[in-house]
Parts: sequence; structure tokens; C-alpha cells
Amino acid sequence: MKNRLRISIFVALVLAAVNLYSGVLAQRPFAGKLYKSLFHDAPVINIKTAKLPEDLKRRLEGYKNRSLGFHSQLGAYRALPSDKAPACDPGRVVEKGIVSLINSAGVEKAAAEYARSAKLYYEWEGFADSPLDEARYAEEYIGRNPATMIKPYLILFLAHRYRCAYECLEFEKKFDEQKAVSEKYQHYLREAKEYPDRLVGLIAEDLDAEPYLYLKTKNHP
Repeated sequence: MKNRLRISIFVALVLAAVNLYSGVLAQRPFAGKLYKSLFHDAPVINIKTAKLPEDLKRRLEGYKNRSLGFHSQLGAYRALPSDKAPACDPGRVVEKGIVSLINSAGVEKAAAEYARSAKLYYEWEGFADSPLDEARYAEEYIGRNPATMIKPYLILFLAHRYRCAYECLEFEKKFDEQKAVSEKYQHYLREAKEYPDRLVGLIAEDLDAEPYLYLKTKNHP
């Protein structure tokens, strides 16, 4: 009898937590600001945390503080204050995203190394080849380094790039290629939502809820 009572209490607490998160997230508290802070270096000060559960609030405030305190380790920007470095450099944006998201010893070095070696384009010009190239490199990197500490970021990166590629394919009218890209997007989106770090899931949900990420299209993958 006591065991059943304990189990009932545990289940009730779990359901209460799920309902709390669901209620908060159903309101779309970030409206794209969260994912844009990670992938476009949008200002984190615009991300509001007041209505979030305490654990998510602490996690997100930590993310914001790391973003605000970021200082690039890439050679061209090491001597520059964070607010003086060019925001459009794709390597620096990736480096900052990794460091902001992942609070682990040595992540600054890992982020700079990835940003320095990764295939990243300054401009996609509306074509799917560029985001697909960036995604392939990220997948190959995970394949070579399955235990990499930057994996949470790369999962989100892959979801973002495949979603953008899907939109480009619609723009290019290459509809026959969209199915495979949509499946890739859904795979990484699901992986991000199931990740133990709840912030990774929040970013994935914020990204997925947007009508489009790069090119305005009719369909969602």
C-alpha cells in the first residue's frame, strides 16, 4: 500500500511538472528570439525569463550571461572586445553560440577549433547547397568525434541548417529533394527536444515554431 502511494505521488509530481512546462511553452515565450540569439547573434537581453519555471530560468540566465561575456579565441578577433567584433562573420557566430550554450571546461578551445575548421559560408544566396554543405561537415565531425562536448550545439545547428535547406529547395522548386531534407530536419529536431539539457529542447521548440527561418515558404518540413 505504501509503495503504491509513493508511486502515485511520484507520477503526480511528474505530470505536474510536464503540465507546467507545457503551459509555459504553449504561449511561445520567446517568439524566435531564443534561436536567433544562438544562430544570428541576436541580443540576448531581449529574451525574457520571468515567467519560466525556476530551473529553466536559472539555465537561461546562465546562457545569457555567457553570451554577454563571450570573447572570441579566433585569431582575427582575440584583441577585440566582444561588442567591437563583426557580427556577420559566420565562424565567430558559431564559436559564440557554442560557448554560450555549453558551460564546460575547455569549451572555448573546442568552439574556436570547430569554427576555424568548419565549412561555413558568408552568404547562401538562396541556394540549398550552402546550408547542406555546412550540415554535412557537422555530421562528419560528429561521426569522427561522437563524444565531442559541442554535440548539443551541433544537433541544433543541423536542425537549423536542414530547415533552411528545405526552404531553399522550395525556392529553387526542387520539391523532389525536400523529403530527404525534411526527414533529416525532423531527426535532429527530435534529438534536440529529447536532449537532457532542457535549454537545447527549448531552442529546438522555438526554432520549430517559426513559420520560416531563412526564406518565406508555404510549407513546413
